[in-house]
Formats: sequence, structure tokens, C-alpha cells
Amino acid sequence: MGNVQYTLNKVVASNILRRGKKARILMLGIDGAGKTSLLFKMSVPDYVVGSAISTLGFNVEKVKVTRNVRFTLWDVGGQEKLRPFWKNYFENTDGILFVLDSTNEARLLEVKNTLENILRSPYLKDVPVVILANKQDFADALDISVLVDRLELASIKDRRWLIQGTSAFTGAGVWEALKQMKRLMKESSRPWRRG
Repeated sequence: MGNVQYTLNKVVASNILRRGKKARILMLGIDGAGKTSLLFKMSVPDYVVGSAISTLGFNVEKVKVTRNVRFTLWDVGGQEKLRPFWKNYFENTDGILFVLDSTNEARLLEVKNTLENILRSPYLKDVPVVILANKQDFADALDISVLVDRLELASIKDRRWLIQGTSAFTGAGVWEALKQMKRLMKESSRPWRRG
């Protein structure tokens, strides 16, 4: 029965992709990770990263990923006092872009705990996650393999996930991350919700 359901969900997801559908993607992560800079790099091709201020609510942008796939990206403020409100955005989410600052080793435990708390939500069951290891253009950025180990990402067994190095400054890895999200959503056993 499980294989039949999985196959049915893949067919539904594949049909949605062919017809040109939208998906609702949450961008989450602790403050200072670069969520807003990445959001604008994704939505405004010639955006120049400056000194972005912390998001105190949310930003929403629509991004065309491929000819027939559009994401509505919700960048939600990451300050500790705002995190309890994240759950208000979880329902009807198709994917999560979890952004972390690869240069901030001192906050890795906080990043790990924050990601684990997000993934526990019943509203996000089976929702695929792309972890954006941002600021990879800095010399002191932690290597992806170190982040996988320190964040214990291999323990994530209940959903599709991957980690992608990015740089909001140079744009490296940004489009790859969006295309990987599309791929994970297509492979997921969870049918897309309409964004």
C-alpha cells in the first residue's frame, strides 16, 4: 500500500510540475544568517548585497525557478523573540530553505536546535528541506562536510533534504539551491500544496 501511495503522490507532483504550478517556500534560520540578502539575490537578478537590517516581520517575493515552476518565498525574521511565531507560517508550506551563517561557529548549537525544532512540527511532516550554508565566500567559512557533521544532518530520516553552499554576495549556489528544492519536492512523497 505504501508503494502505491508513494507512486500516486509522485504522479500528482509530476503533473503539478508539468502544468506550471506554484509552491510556498519558507526561508527560516537564526538572525544574521543572510536570509533577506539571499531572498533579494533570488528575486532581483542584479541585486547588490549591502548592509541589510534584521527582518522584524517577513518579506515575500515570487521567483520563477524554471519555465513552469514559480516559488513564493517567505523570508521570516530570525531573532529569538520572533521564532515562536514561525509556527504561524508552517501550514501549507511546500518546502523549507533553512539558512545558516557558515562563518559563525559560535552559534552552531543554536542553529542545530532551531532546525530540529522546526522539523518537529506536524505541519511540516515530510516537507523537504534545503539547508543553505551561506557566506561560503568568506575564508573562515566552515566546510559543508563539517556542517553536516556538527549539525548531525545525517540523522534527518523523515524527509528529503540536502545542504548547499551559497553566497548572497556573489550569488554562488543560489540558483542551484532553488533547483534542488524543486527536485526534492518532485521526489517527495508529499503532494505539493498550491502556493
